[in-house]
Amino acid sequence: MSPTLALKPKIYNATPNPPRERWLPIGELQALWSALEEGVTGGGALAAGGRGVAASTVLSGSVANAIKMIILTAVRRGEVISMQWAHLDGDRWTIPETKSGRPHVVTLSPLAQAIIEEQRMICSSISPYVFESSTRLGHSITGDALMRALDRLQKRKMAEFESFSVHDLRRSVANCCGIELGAGPLEIEHMLNHQIGDKLLRTYQAGALRNPEKLRALFLRWGEFVAQNIAANPNAVAQHPSNVVTVQFGKR
Repeated sequence: MSPTLALKPKIYNATPNPPRERWLPIGELQALWSALEEGVTGGGALAAGGRGVAASTVLSGSVANAIKMIILTAVRRGEVISMQWAHLDGDRWTIPETKSGRPHVVTLSPLAQAIIEEQRMICSSISPYVFESSTRLGHSITGDALMRALDRLQKRKMAEFESFSVHDLRRSVANCCGIELGAGPLEIEHMLNHQIGDKLLRTYQAGALRNPEKLRALFLRWGEFVAQNIAANPNAVAQHPSNVVTVQFGKR
């Protein structure tokens, strides 16, 4: 436990840092998804038609897939790295411990389920974790590993964009769900598993705030949007009907 946990800026009449507002619009999320795949396969080399980036991996398959899962589900960094096989039941992922203090049920879209299936091939048989560390078998990747990998990815493949953090991806999903899908603020708060600050709203709209079917529908709509507009291979889409999506996952 840190001895500074109880120290708050207001105790010392200090001004807290302004909240971050960085989020990635669809074009940047497309670039990130592409960079994640190149970062695993080394596809940025000139021989592969890339931009001259050395054909060495920037991040492991588990780290890349964990970042993709955050884009698909808007979960927190600590929640994705703690995902265990025991938490999965079909397309339901139950997160037992969350920042809000209550379990959170995430509906996994077909694309999210495809990522899970890839992890079954990546992980060792002894690991209880879906996103297993490539250096410590049986253990999950760490939050620091996600941050370091994303930092390397930005420096090598996304230097033209304003820097962003892992948590900014969560904010990106929230903004894009509102802009692209027309989701309302309460739906998005439910998706993020936020504790509603307004006590009156919590009391009189509890049913509307915690409607599992609406939440399930939002997860599926966002997953479909990501598959068609962020993760899809443009060349494959041009060759097939618009309702067919080809997704390519990199391997370690």
